[in-house]
Amino acid sequence: MTIVLVIAGAIGWWRFDGTVLQDRGLHKDAAIAQCIDAIRDSIGRSLRASGTSEADSKAISAAAQFSDVTGTPEPLSSDNHGVPAELGKNRSSVLTNWQIGGHVSLDGSLPFVSGLGSDNRFGCSVIVFDDNTIHVAGRQVDRS
Repeated sequence: MTIVLVIAGAIGWWRFDGTVLQDRGLHKDAAIAQCIDAIRDSIGRSLRASGTSEADSKAISAAAQFSDVTGTPEPLSSDNHGVPAELGKNRSSVLTNWQIGGHVSLDGSLPFVSGLGSDNRFGCSVIVFDDNTIHVAGRQVDRS
């Protein structure tokens, strides 16, 4: 019984370690960071477009709280198949296409026409290339 537990523990550790190494090799943390930066930018643009001042837009987007952020590596989708060519790269240079999503909470008075609320869902498609270039190919923020 003890041997079975030791083997099961070793297999579990190997799977966990393999996932960590895969995420690191595919630049998951950097992809998430670029997604969050892009979402902050989208929030600021939406607020400014709906009449919020530049200062308030910056303050609200800077204070945005991100939670439940997940990332799943996937092949290029039909939406972003042409992105590598647009960037002057070959499709074969794509390491992965991270689908990143989660929740973002905003404080302050948000105009209804901004499409934002105090609780929102967000998503990004982030492409990682073999030269370590990371490109946010798509992003979206929706009121929950």
